[in-house]
Amino acid sequence: MQIDGIIFDMDGTLNRSQKYYDVYQLTYPKVLSIILNKSEKEVITLLNAGKRSIKHGFTKLIQHIGVDSSLFFARMAEAMPINELIEKDERLRTMMRDLKGANLSLALHSNTGRSLVEGIITALGIGEGVFDVIVTSDESGLKPDPEPYLYTLSKLGLAPNRSIYVGDRIEMEIKTAKHLGMTTILLASRVITSEEAGADLASYEIDNLYAIPEMVSNIRNNSVS
Repeated sequence: MQIDGIIFDMDGTLNRSQKYYDVYQLTYPKVLSIILNKSEKEVITLLNAGKRSIKHGFTKLIQHIGVDSSLFFARMAEAMPINELIEKDERLRTMMRDLKGANLSLALHSNTGRSLVEGIITALGIGEGVFDVIVTSDESGLKPDPEPYLYTLSKLGLAPNRSIYVGDRIEMEIKTAKHLGMTTILLASRVITSEEAGADLASYEIDNLYAIPEMVSNIRNNSVS
């Protein structure tokens, strides 16, 4: 199979630090409280009411309650000690460089804002220049809508049927990518969600992030089922 590029999700896929997500859960009500000039209790009430209209995605939810998501993520990046919560991942850095060495274009696609995404990339120690394209909620629409997938593909200059999407959630990531004609790899990390239904929508499922280069090689050689 002709594969020329891979698009990676960030949260739950490349960033799997439980410490980070635990602190995130404690921090976001405080940040939203300051932005909205409301108590944390009022913020939680607003979010819970919004969940009746917004089925998927925290970024869509905060936009729904009237918060500029770029501002929110910038404030979160300032409020969270990211480097203390996420350890450098040399295996991930090596994996990304191996994929680049296999003549693959690499993109990062996240509903998180660029300020926070850049902080996470630095903390992971992936290194500059690994990703050919980074697409965040600051410059495109939000998953699971098709628009940000198509935008990312256009920035890479790739057709869907020659691309792989790697994510950890079916409804938020895999379902749309598969519908657009991309080969999909579901990473069963379960850091963010315990979602199981619809796993058969993924082209492949894997529980070891670092095995992706071998899997991609097998997909290219038509030797994986």
